[in-house]
Amino acid sequence: MKTKIVIVALVLIVALAMVGCVPIVKEATEKPSTENYGKDSIIVELGENVQTKSELSVTGAGSIKVMPDVAYVTVGVTTNHKNAATAQSQNKDAMNAIFAALKEAGLSDDDMRTTNYSTTPRYNYDTQSITAYEVRNMVELTITDIDNVGKYIDIAAENGANTSYPVNFSLLDQSGPYNEALKLAMTTAMGKAEAIISASGNTIVGTLRISENSFGYVAYEKYDMVADVAMDEMAGAPTPITAGELEITANVTVVYEIN
Repeated sequence: MKTKIVIVALVLIVALAMVGCVPIVKEATEKPSTENYGKDSIIVELGENVQTKSELSVTGAGSIKVMPDVAYVTVGVTTNHKNAATAQSQNKDAMNAIFAALKEAGLSDDDMRTTNYSTTPRYNYDTQSITAYEVRNMVELTITDIDNVGKYIDIAAENGANTSYPVNFSLLDQSGPYNEALKLAMTTAMGKAEAIISASGNTIVGTLRISENSFGYVAYEKYDMVADVAMDEMAGAPTPITAGELEITANVTVVYEIN
């Protein structure tokens, strides 16, 4: 008899322990309360029924063409000599002459920025010896007088510049044209979405997300200084450099909620 009583007692203890660990779940319409719950109780609050939103993702591109208002021209001097100091001195004299001539033509110190200066030994690998030192000094010119870009290139060349990079045309401030391109991109995206929706029978509820993925395209004119200067000296005319139009492009991705 005692054995049965002990077994029944153990069963009751286990049952009570299990009851203390059972999660207590409130209805979604009721506010859960923490009153009278023990430390082992788990309170689960059920929110409203979650419904998955239907989405439509489209991309849009917009572009406008504008005339540039600035040109970036990189010119410089490359000198070679067996003596490094002599090569540097020759380079310095030529660069000073270029700076002076460009200032006289209308450019300021702010319009001229050094982008590279280097001294590099040249080797004869057969004799394992240095044959000369090459000194290169490059300066970027900011020219807002677009119609006379060729004139400034000629001035640099006539005063010792013998190295150049392509001419880049751009805008001093791209924000205005770029914002206009963004508006066109958004209009394009909406047009795509409306076309898709009209064919599917759905409707657009609203806009969920918009992401921008854009770039501005800047055209450039390639220029061979040595060849062009030789030809223009014979013709007696300034180097012809034309800008043409720039195309500013914007791209967006728009995610709409539909039903």
